[in-house]
Amino acid sequence: MAVSSGTRFATVLILVTVFVSGGLLGAALDRRLGAEPAPVNETPENQRGERRERGMIVDEVNPSPEQKAQIDSIVALNRDRIRDLRDRLEDEYRPLRRDLVLETREAIKSVLSPEQAAEYTRLLAEYDEKRRNRDSDSNGSR
Repeated sequence: MAVSSGTRFATVLILVTVFVSGGLLGAALDRRLGAEPAPVNETPENQRGERRERGMIVDEVNPSPEQKAQIDSIVALNRDRIRDLRDRLEDEYRPLRRDLVLETREAIKSVLSPEQAAEYTRLLAEYDEKRRNRDSDSNGSR
């Protein structure tokens, strides 16, 4: 089935028009309906609308000093257990995630031309280096 160049041109023109219109409409709606960023450094309000400092919910039931001491011990014990669990899971997760990322990158490279694959590899190396620097900066400042 032969398609005339006029039909192709009209189709491309319609697609470009729809694409540009969608982009402009999306940008306009984004500006109009954009959410305000969350305020920084504000304390949450409780159900009564009163301001409260960041703390545990159990503090709102006014535990006695003895209860508070027991609660603090429970929280400390479980905080350590949660930290240990997170570290253990992260140790398992990190290499699995890394393997998946590498597999994905190789699959993407298989679709690209040799020139594109070389540029993609260069860009990935640059990205990985920036990420390593950022991670080492954030870990060093803790």
